[in-house]
Amino acid sequence: MAQALSINRTLVRLNLSGNCVAAEGGVQLGEALTRNNVLTELSLAHNSIGDEGAFSLAEALKLPTNALAMLDIGYNQIGARGAKALAGALR
Repeated sequence: MAQALSINRTLVRLNLSGNCVAAEGGVQLGEALTRNNVLTELSLAHNSIGDEGAFSLAEALKLPTNALAMLDIGYNQIGARGAKALAGALR
């Protein structure tokens, strides 16, 4: 999924809620988002991406080419460090 997302030029909404993405998948999705400038909505709720996945997503969110307007990351076991990274990326 992450590989397809990195070359996507048409998909604007993606719901991966409850798909057992886990930390490794969160990292891969974050990396893919650094190369995707068309996805505007991403739901990753209930995937246990944890801090590791949150860090990767935060790096993608910092980029000026990032198009995400909605990111659902509820119920992902993200701790204080991951939340701080995400909050910093949104400034």
